[in-house]
Amino acid sequence: MLRMKRWILIWILSNLTVASMEAQDPYLEGIARLQEGDLNKAGQLFEKVIETGKSSSDLYLKFGEVHFLNGDFTESAIMAEKANGLSEGMGNYLIARCRAMEGRPSDAVIYLERHMNSGHKLARHEILLDPAFSGIE
Repeated sequence: MLRMKRWILIWILSNLTVASMEAQDPYLEGIARLQEGDLNKAGQLFEKVIETGKSSSDLYLKFGEVHFLNGDFTESAIMAEKANGLSEGMGNYLIARCRAMEGRPSDAVIYLERHMNSGHKLARHEILLDPAFSGIE
């Protein structure tokens, strides 16, 4: 009897482990890693999702954020443009931040204006507090 209970317990635990592994979503895990500051792991997970063909504007924006935080403003802007291609105006704010960090204030302003005219605009105080724009008057 005890042996049978053990087998049942092992079977239940193995099924729970498999179900848990199947339930993991690389996109959601990437967001968690991004929030924890594990940029390399977040980038790997976002890239994994893109490779499966399940890309979205949100995914490209998060992947762009990873590149931005790593200081790769060119790649960050490319990801933001891809987000714009799937959801008009969604990546304009990130592109503006990239241009500001690259020392291109006039381009940053153009993208900020586009951002403010989009359906994705942030509150003015959030933009004013963004360190990326501290050098722009």
